[in-house]
Amino acid sequence: MNKILTMNNKMKCIFFGFLILLTGMAFYGCSNSSFESVPETPQTGTGYFVLTNGSAGADRETLHAQTIMPEKPVVTNFALYELMFSPRGTNSNPAKTVKRDSTDLGDPVELATGTWDLVVYAYKNGLDTQPTAQGDLLGVIDIKNGGTSSGNVTLTTFVSGGAGTFNWTINWPSGVTISGSDAKMIITPLNGGTEQTVYFSNGTPDTYSLDSGYYRVFVELTNSAGQTAGLRETLHIHRNMESNFTHTFTNSSFFAPLSIMVSIGVQVGGENGDCDWTDPCVGETLVANISIATPGLKYQWYRGATPISGATGATYTFTSADIGAGTNDFSVMITCNGYNGIATDSLLALTVVEEPDGTATKPFRIYNETDLRDVGKAAAPKGDWTLSASYRLMRNITLTGTWTPIGGQSTQYTGTFDGNGKTIADLTITGTTANYLGLFGHTDTGSEVMNLALVDVNISVTDSNNVGGIAGYNRGTIQNCYVTGSVSSTTTSSTASTPVGGIAGNNTGSVKNCYTIITVTGRANVAGIAGTNQTGGTIQECVALGQSVSVTASTAAIGRVEGSYPSPSGLANNYASSNMEAYVSGSISSTAFSNTNKTLTGNCGENLSIGNAAIAAGYLADCPGGAPDLSAYY
Repeated sequence: MNKILTMNNKMKCIFFGFLILLTGMAFYGCSNSSFESVPETPQTGTGYFVLTNGSAGADRETLHAQTIMPEKPVVTNFALYELMFSPRGTNSNPAKTVKRDSTDLGDPVELATGTWDLVVYAYKNGLDTQPTAQGDLLGVIDIKNGGTSSGNVTLTTFVSGGAGTFNWTINWPSGVTISGSDAKMIITPLNGGTEQTVYFSNGTPDTYSLDSGYYRVFVELTNSAGQTAGLRETLHIHRNMESNFTHTFTNSSFFAPLSIMVSIGVQVGGENGDCDWTDPCVGETLVANISIATPGLKYQWYRGATPISGATGATYTFTSADIGAGTNDFSVMITCNGYNGIATDSLLALTVVEEPDGTATKPFRIYNETDLRDVGKAAAPKGDWTLSASYRLMRNITLTGTWTPIGGQSTQYTGTFDGNGKTIADLTITGTTANYLGLFGHTDTGSEVMNLALVDVNISVTDSNNVGGIAGYNRGTIQNCYVTGSVSSTTTSSTASTPVGGIAGNNTGSVKNCYTIITVTGRANVAGIAGTNQTGGTIQECVALGQSVSVTASTAAIGRVEGSYPSPSGLANNYASSNMEAYVSGSISSTAFSNTNKTLTGNCGENLSIGNAAIAAGYLADCPGGAPDLSAYY
C-alpha cells in the first residue's frame, strides 16, 4: 500500500474531528454546529465520537517526472465509509459498525463509555466488495459519560489485491498518418506477470483494467513515412482507483528509425576475474553492440524506467548506485543525428554487487574449476586469493583430474569458504602417499567451511594420515555440509593410514549439522563423520548414513560417527544408520559397536529409528538441498 503524507490545517477556527489522508491529500474543516450538538441528556454510560469532514483539491502527485499516479480523491469520491468500532482493554461492550457516506460522515456516533479501537474502510463504489483505502485509530478513543471524543486517522490506499483502471489519451498531429497497428502501448508488470500490448487511435480516450501494482509503460508510434516516436513511463495502479495519463506528440517527435541492430552485453572480469556476466560487479561495463557503424549516435542508458544521469555513451559502467536488493533492468535508447530510433534491445536482468576483495562481506566468488583450484594460491592475476581470504561458491562445479588440497600441514587455511548451497562433484585424490588430504588439507583455528555439498568423492590413497572428505585435519568450523562417495587410505604399515573420516580425518575444531553417505576405510580410527575427535573438538547434530566403515588393524578403533580410542569426547546429539556395517580385518564384526566408547549409544551416535529420524532431519535442514530422506536408514 502507498503510504500517504499529512497536511497541516492552519485555519483559524476551532478544529476538532477527524483528519483523513488519501494519497497525499488531507481533508480538514472547521467545526460545524450540527456536528457539535449532542442530546442534552445523553443515555446513561454513553458518549459521542464525532468525525468532521471538509474538502480539498485533487492535484496529481508524481514521484518523479515519469511516474503516473492515481488522481488524489476528495471525500466525495467515496460512496461508502465503514467505521468499525471494537472494545479495547476492560471495555466489555459489543463491537459496533456504522456505515456512512460523504453527506453524513460527520454525524456523531454514540458509544458506550470505555476505550475503543476504530478501523475505517473507504469504498470507491457502494457495491465494491474490497475497500480502496484503510486506516485505524487504536487505543486512543476514550468515551466519557456525556462527553465527546475525536481523533485523526490516516487512510492508506491499496497497491495489491484487486484491480484499478488506467485511462489514457495519446494525441498526434492531424497531418501525421498512423495505422492502427502502428500506434501501440506495451505495458510490462514490474512485480511479475504477463506483458500486454494494446493499440489506440489518435485523441481517443482509452481505458484498461489492470491488477493493482507497478508497471512500465512504453508507447511507440510509427507513421506512414516509417518515422517513429516514443516515450516511457512508470505506472502505479491502486485498487479501485483510476490513473489518468494524457500525452501529445508533435511533428518534431517523429524521427527516422535506425537501420542497425542493437544488443547489450557485459564486459566480464573484475580486477581478479571474480565476476561473470550473470553476476556483474561494480566497475564492470555494459556495452551497446552496434551491427553497423553509424556516425552521430547518441545514447541514453536506463535503470528501470529512469534515465541514468550522465550515462550517455556507448558503454555504461556499474557504480555503487546500481547495488541493490533485487533486480535492476538496464536498457539503452539510441538516437542518430537527431533521429530517435527507439533502439532498445536485450533488457538484462542483473543483480550488481561490489567488487569482491576477499573480506567476509565481499568474498571472492568462485564460478568454475579454475577459480576453485586458485583458492589459496595467491598467484597472478589473483594475487590476493590467499589462504586467509573469504570465498563464495557461485556455481555447481564438476572437477576433472586429480585434486590438490587447499592448504596443508604448514600452510593451513584460515579463511571462510561459503559453499552457498552449491555442489562440488567428482573430487578425486589417488596414487599418493601424502598426508592431510581432502578438499582442504588442513583448516586452522578461525577458519569456516559451510553450506557445501561434496558428491561422488573418490579418495583412494596409500599410507596417508589425516584423510577426510571436507578436511584432512580440521581445527576450525565445518557446518551445514554433506559428503557422498568413498574415502580410503590403505596400508600395511603399523603406523600409517589413520585417522580417516567422511567429513574430517582428525578434528580438534567443530563439526556441526553435517551428514555423510559414504564408505570409509583406514588402518585405524575410522568413522563416518570424523576418524578422531581429539580433546577440545566437538561433533554435534551430525548423521552418518554410509554403507560401511572398515579398519585393517585387528584391534583398531572404529565408529559410525567418530572413531576415537579409548573413549570419544565432545559428541552430542549425533545419529547413525543401524545398517552401517563395521569391517575389522576384512570381516564383519558383530562386536565392533558393542562398546559405547566406539560411538554407538548415548550421545556417541544413536542408531536411527522412526522415533528419532525427525529429530536428526531437523539438524540437517540447512544442508544444501535440505535434509536427506532418512526413511531408508531405519
